[in-house]
Parts: sequence; structure tokens; C-alpha cells
Amino acid sequence: MVDFSSKIHAGACKMITNVPYSGMTDAIYRIVHRQDDSFAVEIARPGALAQTAAGFATEAEASNWISQDKRLWNAADPFRAPASRTWRGG
Repeated sequence: MVDFSSKIHAGACKMITNVPYSGMTDAIYRIVHRQDDSFAVEIARPGALAQTAAGFATEAEASNWISQDKRLWNAADPFRAPASRTWRGG
């Protein structure tokens, strides 16, 4: 089960892998290898508190979760304009 918390303690981490993503979500994902050999994903979105999804057995599992989170976040509001586009209405 994935555990969401607002912070992850740096002392509990062995390695941090940045997975920047600046598509429609403007989110930054970081995969954190924890001292208990599990993995967590830190999610930072502009205007929102940082979140952590913990409890992944492998880095690949955490990476797959990031892909799914991106799809679900973007599908939640199909009318949201992509971050790379600007509205050019008249």
C-alpha cells in the first residue's frame, strides 16, 4: 500500500533520483531510495504542498507509479491547457 505523507526525512534516504516533468502538471517527481531499501516518490506541484508516496519495493515500481500519476493528473481535467501552450483567443 502506498503511504502519503507531507514530508520525508533526508536522514532516512540513501539516494535521490530527480525525475523532472514539466508537461501539463508542472510537477517535479523525485525517487528516493530509503535506508530500509524501499523507495518513495516525492511530488512537488506549484501552488500545492509537497507530497510523498512511499512503500515501493523497487525503483521501477516507483517509476511506473509516476507514469500512472501523470496520466491520472492530466486526465482529471481534460480542459486544462498544456503548460507549454498559451491561449491565443481574441
